[in-house]
Amino acid sequence: KNLKKTADMVPGQVTYHRPQNVRRMKAEKNNVIANALNKTKEERFPDLYKEQQDREKEVIREKKEKQRAEDKARKTAALEAKKKKEEMSYDR
Repeated sequence: KNLKKTADMVPGQVTYHRPQNVRRMKAEKNNVIANALNKTKEERFPDLYKEQQDREKEVIREKKEKQRAEDKARKTAALEAKKKKEEMSYDR
């Protein structure tokens, strides 16, 4: 009821219609848990552009392999059909 949000505000930013009605509370920090989390924290700065390019190359390579396999299967099927047609032919 007391939150004020206008269109010119940054997303996530809010103000209050009546600041005197706002109740503020202090929260205690559990240092044991925070310290354990900080010890296992791992910061990474990946090169996202390079990862994207590598992924695109991998997808293209997989498509080419699939196309080659299909072409090979199609050629062998055509060869077998031709061979079977010759066997069934009376023109020998």
